[in-house]
Amino acid sequence: MEGSHVKEEQLELVDVIHVEGMGNGVFARKHFSEGDVVMSERPSVVLELSYAKDELAKKVNNFLRRSACEEAKLSCAFQWTLWLCHFFQLPEALRNRIETEVYSPREDDGVAGVIQSETFSDADKFSHFLSDFCSSSFTALMDLPELEAVLDVDAARLKRLMLLYICNFHQYQGKAALFLKCCKLNHSCRDANTKYVVDCSGLALHVALRDISPGEQILTDYLQGIPFMSTHERRKKLLETKLFTCMCSACLSEDDLRLLPCTSRGDEGEACQGSCSCRDGRWMCKECGREEEVETFLSQQFLRLCGLGLAEASNKSRAEMAEEFLKVEERMVKESYSKIFWSVEEMGKKHAHFSSALGRQHPAARRMEWNVERTMAETSVTVGG
Repeated sequence: MEGSHVKEEQLELVDVIHVEGMGNGVFARKHFSEGDVVMSERPSVVLELSYAKDELAKKVNNFLRRSACEEAKLSCAFQWTLWLCHFFQLPEALRNRIETEVYSPREDDGVAGVIQSETFSDADKFSHFLSDFCSSSFTALMDLPELEAVLDVDAARLKRLMLLYICNFHQYQGKAALFLKCCKLNHSCRDANTKYVVDCSGLALHVALRDISPGEQILTDYLQGIPFMSTHERRKKLLETKLFTCMCSACLSEDDLRLLPCTSRGDEGEACQGSCSCRDGRWMCKECGREEEVETFLSQQFLRLCGLGLAEASNKSRAEMAEEFLKVEERMVKESYSKIFWSVEEMGKKHAHFSSALGRQHPAARRMEWNVERTMAETSVTVGG
């Protein structure tokens, strides 16, 4: 930070205290002003995730491909296996610290949503697969001897280590990293008072976004400020990637960002131009005041897609149509997060497609419009300068 001295590791200015329903939390011991470094720490473990840059990552990828099992195709299988290979090669003292000091979710720990996460159940499947596969396949350990320690570890412990990885590793210079203290910071969608950055020396910093009082909990944004995220999106992404249902003030208030086109028509058949949001289990139009229960409204959204030629009803039930619409919405939301490089023209086409399918006010359409504007501005600066 320009104009201020940052200690190599700055951890003594905060306390770690248990928070009901959130596990551990980090609290300020002193007053911090906006821009102050609240915590600084170097990673205890760093994982290179690129097959092209790391020989172990390449071996793990080949190991999973050769196993030819469905469990090896799970979305987290590669990172879990790579993490276990690294973990069992760490010094024993560090392994003990990680397992005793770093949070790993359990079904009974009181954190909302843990067992509803698909990732939680995937960890159970993959831990049993890995334990059985390594025990029964001699060639597997010849290909990946870094996993030999798995033979002496039960599936329950493997699962805990996998869940620990999911909940605590940070993005770090294109890699994944574990910070023994900074990993204890809790999340808030609206009230985060610090942001996570990495300086040029590789030191991770949590910098105050505003003044922080002594005794106040230090909070960060796990989603790193992705724009235009509705409550529905945020909760879904946090459940998938961090294994909890967010109960922050933003997620407990009305979801004003997830807007879909109203499908009602007036007495003369004219379409309402308003947008609907979901409140108290019902979708309501701000323009005409129409209300519908969730399944009915989403099935009507699917029929609207059929009318646009973007879907086909083919004798589906109302529940099936609602489910199909949610799949279309989820696919477009994921595309709007994509880091794949698109030209301005391609992004413009996607923005038009998203706007047609989900409405111009939907977060996915707004995010794609934002991507278009940002890319055009960056292109203008590059060309001009």
